[in-house]
Amino acid sequence: MKTTLTFLLLISHLITWAQVSLDQTFHDFGEINRGHMRLAEFNLINNSSKKVLILRADQDPELDIRFSSKVVEPGAYATIRIQLNPRSKGKFKKTTNLWISTSNEPFELEMTGVVKELEVSFQPCPSFTHPNKIQPIQFSMTAFVTDMKTGAVLEKASIELIRNGVTTGEPLITNAQGKVSKDIPLGLYYVITQREGYETREASIYLNRKRNELRVKLLPLKTQEIKVEPIVEEKPIVTEAPAPKDPDPIAIVESDPGDFSREKYAANNIVFLIDVSGSMRKEGRLDLLKASMIELVGILRDIDKVSILTYTSTSKLVLESMSATEGNKELMIKVIQGLEAKGSTVGGQAVNSAFEVVKAHYIADGSNQVVMATDGLFRDNMQDMLKMVKKNKRGGRYISVVGIKNGPKSKEQMIEISAAGLGYYINIESYTDAQENLINGIKEASRK
Repeated sequence: MKTTLTFLLLISHLITWAQVSLDQTFHDFGEINRGHMRLAEFNLINNSSKKVLILRADQDPELDIRFSSKVVEPGAYATIRIQLNPRSKGKFKKTTNLWISTSNEPFELEMTGVVKELEVSFQPCPSFTHPNKIQPIQFSMTAFVTDMKTGAVLEKASIELIRNGVTTGEPLITNAQGKVSKDIPLGLYYVITQREGYETREASIYLNRKRNELRVKLLPLKTQEIKVEPIVEEKPIVTEAPAPKDPDPIAIVESDPGDFSREKYAANNIVFLIDVSGSMRKEGRLDLLKASMIELVGILRDIDKVSILTYTSTSKLVLESMSATEGNKELMIKVIQGLEAKGSTVGGQAVNSAFEVVKAHYIADGSNQVVMATDGLFRDNMQDMLKMVKKNKRGGRYISVVGIKNGPKSKEQMIEISAAGLGYYINIESYTDAQENLINGIKEASRK
């Protein structure tokens, strides 16, 4: 009874936070010199049907905090503006808790950076011009698409906006002026721009009322010149057949357009181990991962179970193992959409924790595996990592790796780990990859 109550409270808490959220909880000031702006802004977004009150933020002598409003109406947002007033040089990490009326748990706001020079004196944090004005979440965004080489405007270019792993609707199409507008909520977007005859461009960008223009330059596809050479008859040259190449160590996962039936595929016990270090914020990596996981959740069956752990310097279980019933899928997606990236990467202990979760929910005659998603190298001893993976392999617990825009060195390392763990290296470089590759990898791993 106690376990059931705890689970219901967890669901209630996660749903509340999904309705009331922050556009970000982490800010990196970078290097701070004298005269630099030392401001960070966090927007509290109220998508619920009830009024939300900002109660307080924990005090810190080096943080000057202002609110655009302490009352956030339904469908509106308020800005928390924080000015850093450092008293000493060097690296720093500051956290403050933001308390609101609809939750017993605070939002933790984290700020990092390096102070190179100190100010002689500090001015107060800038206040808001209209502190009690209701700020609607929606604002008008305008996109412009041009030819990268000529600067010519491009009509009929397609712009798709992905937010938290989900498309915001039908793609936008530019007009004769290469322009298109739409009302959207403020936030971080993964933008995919396409046009016939041009290379597709994908990028991550934060859009709000001040930064409300999106300018995209597309590179024309290269055209190959066909040279017509005179035919000259020559005697054939006999050469030896080339030596066969070594097999590619990357597990090639074939696309399977068929169903995901119980007859063809075993039950899955999947423990996602998600890298949420700061580098996952760059180049839209976390957006692509969210999109791929949401696509997978859509096809899972009620015989499949999913757990989610996140890791930076430590690991955290954010979703207890649960069956992929239609009711539970909604919660899974909310947890996935709520993932945020910050901190540094350490993987060894996190992998061990993930294997323990696999073991705790083991499915006999099923596919039991850790699916680790990351963009970079581990700081742990690689040989220790491989020993751990091989040990779990003997117990029927495997590991696959989802590489999100990996560099060459990290890709090599991830391939080695997945090969040692009898899993797959699943490469994701684009939104198309995100829609297909993880699904194909899970199908391949669970094929009977």
